[in-house]
Amino acid sequence: MLLYMKDEIKKLFNQVDELQKIIDSEQDSADAGSVGSRSRIINAEIEKESIQEKIDALAAAALWMAFAS
Repeated sequence: MLLYMKDEIKKLFNQVDELQKIIDSEQDSADAGSVGSRSRIINAEIEKESIQEKIDALAAAALWMAFAS
C-alpha cells in the first residue's frame, strides 16, 4: 500500500510540474494583457492547489501507516 501511495504522489508531483510549465509559458502573454493566458494561469493554479491537497492527504496517510506498522 505504501508503494502505491508513493507512486501516486510521484504522479501528482509530475502533474504539478506540467501545470507549472503551462504557467511559465503563459506568464509573458498574461503580463502583456492576454485574457486567455491569464485564464489559463488561473485555471492551472487552481488545479495545482487541488493536486497539492491530494498530495498532502496521501502523505499524511502514508506517514500514519508507516508509524502504525
